[in-house]
Amino acid sequence: MKNFFKHPITASVISSFIILAIITPFVSYVKSIPLIESIKVIWEVILSVLNFGVPIWIIICFFVVFWIIVKVLNSKSSTEIHPFNSYKEDIIEGVKWEWEWIKMYDGSYDVNKNTLVPTCKKCKGLLILKPDSGDYYYSDRQVLYCEHCDSKHKTLQDPEELINKVKREIIRKVRSGEWKLIEDIKR
Repeated sequence: MKNFFKHPITASVISSFIILAIITPFVSYVKSIPLIESIKVIWEVILSVLNFGVPIWIIICFFVVFWIIVKVLNSKSSTEIHPFNSYKEDIIEGVKWEWEWIKMYDGSYDVNKNTLVPTCKKCKGLLILKPDSGDYYYSDRQVLYCEHCDSKHKTLQDPEELINKVKREIIRKVRSGEWKLIEDIKR
């Protein structure tokens, strides 16, 4: 329905009615015709254009039914489940990652960065970022650390870059079809 209002014909019809609503009071004032009379004349012209042998209520019913059909078809296509939506976890860069998919406005899917979380392969706990206390030369390095089993999983310098790299790897595996092999191994 959003695209309906963006169509040039629809936009021009709507803009012509807006211009008509703006100009009518001005013309009635200049011509010294009562505003009510000019609105009645415009309404009669509109009705005569729309009344081409078919009653208006049938035209309105047709548009309502058409609108309902379009809504139903759009709702069915939006609930369509793609096969890769089951691919929600993998081991990338030596760390097990879990994520959710989000549907974009154009119908494509993307990895939701807010749900992309590293988990411990040993105890399945969530990993947190912690300063790497064993690295004296690079004090800005951090490590993915499991609070439950006290294990270090990966040392990194830029956590945001790791998240972006993992996201790119997930999308690459979906495009290449490698995710199917991973899902088959799980079963």
